[in-house]
Amino acid sequence: MPEVTNSLGSAGRNAVKRALRLPRSFIGKMHGVGGVFQRMGKGRLPVRMLLLFRDEVDYKSHPLHFRDDVGGYALPRLRATVGSAIAEQMNKTTR
Repeated sequence: MPEVTNSLGSAGRNAVKRALRLPRSFIGKMHGVGGVFQRMGKGRLPVRMLLLFRDEVDYKSHPLHFRDDVGGYALPRLRATVGSAIAEQMNKTTR
């Protein structure tokens, strides 16, 4: 199964559901590590880990720049829209 990650490095939406559709895949815990595994041979072993479950999430290693992203996109569009809306209202009030 190819590694599917989103911009934060996590597995993405419905990753567990997609992994469980693969043949001989299951959710379990091996050697104290939980996740989605897939049996590779005809027996119970060998097993390959498809997804790893973690109890903790570290958001600090992936800074989110919402202001930068939204400001660069919205500011040029908002200036024109707000400017025309203000001009239209001013025209209505001065008639």
